[in-house]
Amino acid sequence: MAGFWASVAGVLYVYYNLFLSPHAISLQQSAEILLMAILGGASTLTGPIVGAAIITLVKNVISTYVERWNTLLGVIFVVVIMFMPYGLVPGCTQLWRRLRNRSRRAKRASGSRDGAGAHDARPRSKSRISRSASADCPPPGTCRSRSCRASGA
Repeated sequence: MAGFWASVAGVLYVYYNLFLSPHAISLQQSAEILLMAILGGASTLTGPIVGAAIITLVKNVISTYVERWNTLLGVIFVVVIMFMPYGLVPGCTQLWRRLRNRSRRAKRASGSRDGAGAHDARPRSKSRISRSASADCPPPGTCRSRSCRASGA
């Protein structure tokens, strides 16, 4: 599938420029395409699109103001890889989920203090096995039974 789209892009490139030579597609362009995918997040469909938009903006807009735009692009790339190793789109998605879950927890905590949303405050066991089954287990670490491991004994 990727090969098909690469060939379509190559045909459109030749059609647009009406000429193709080995110098037209240099190492710098290949590296930029690779950086676009890595920067946005290669594991998503929208990641390379976001990466392409960022690199194109830096290349076309920032390069008019800064002579060393490649250095700025390298700094952006290093910062994204340090803080969002899977790319911008998956990293921002993960950050959004964390913030959303944190706000939900805060609402639940404030609601339970007010008594408005008070639920049963018993701690729930993650095990599907009753507590009586775990009472028959030997000390932790000595039993290999599945029921003992599930109950935490």
